[in-house]
Amino acid sequence: MKPFSHSRDPVEEGGESDGSLDGRIGHFAGRLDILSVSDLVQLLNATRQSGILTIVDEDRHSALLSIHRGEILQAQYRDHRGPEAVYALLRRREGQFEFIQGAPAIPARPMQIPTLALLLDGCRMVDEDAGPGGDGHERGGLLPGGGLRPAGPARVELTPPARTPSLPRPYPV
Repeated sequence: MKPFSHSRDPVEEGGESDGSLDGRIGHFAGRLDILSVSDLVQLLNATRQSGILTIVDEDRHSALLSIHRGEILQAQYRDHRGPEAVYALLRRREGQFEFIQGAPAIPARPMQIPTLALLLDGCRMVDEDAGPGGDGHERGGLLPGGGLRPAGPARVELTPPARTPSLPRPYPV
């Protein structure tokens, strides 16, 4: 697969500079086996970046995420739109990405779910689908049948150890 390239210079095209030292739009690219979709979106969210994130999976399917100040406004991947596209992308482990910084067009109906909530819910689905001993990253990146499991309360059962070890006291009581 050919690496991403970016040659647009808004200053040369009569546009305005984004404030960077050389007047070029900021961008970065990489591989999903080095920086996962979850980590990448968290990074963009934490640094409140705006721009377009393009992901190309190992099957050469493209995804586009429109991000404004770290929040995903719009997402599309394969036949999925909105949150379903984000959930499907979280299952991808291989591919390439490119983020191009800039003000994205604000869609008429932006997603209303905060980005971190999307990530938490999507990662929970991946973990639940994996079950014991699995990694939750099936080929194709979709849940069986293309459906999504609704979010529900998590059940955690904790059992105390049979015997609590006694620790030496550093000073007399």
